[in-house]
Amino acid sequence: MINLPSLIIMTAIDAVIGGLVMALIVFVLGILVGFLIRKLIVAAIVIGAIVLILLLIGVISPRGMAVLIHVLGFSLAAAAFLSGLLLSLGVVMIVIFLVGLLIGFFASR
Repeated sequence: MINLPSLIIMTAIDAVIGGLVMALIVFVLGILVGFLIRKLIVAAIVIGAIVLILLLIGVISPRGMAVLIHVLGFSLAAAAFLSGLLLSLGVVMIVIFLVGLLIGFFASR
C-alpha cells in the first residue's frame, strides 16, 4: 500500500517531468520553425527575384504572378495559425518557443 506522502511526491515528480517534456517539445518546435523561417526567407527572396526577372523579360505571364500571390497568402494563413497556437500556450511556453525560434533562426546560417 502506498502512503499519502509518497503519492504526493510521485504526483509532483510526474507533473515536473510532464512539464519539462512539454517545454522541450515547444523548444524544439521553436528551433525548427526558426530554422525553416530563415531558409524560407532566403528561398522566397530568390524565387521572387527569379519570377520578377522572368516577368520583366516576358517569359512568365501575370497569371504566374497571381499564383505567387496565392502562395504568399497561404504563407500568411500559416503565420496566423502559428500566432494563434502561440496565444494558446502559456507565457512561459511562449518565451521558451521564442528562445528556440531565435536559436534556430541564427544557427541556420
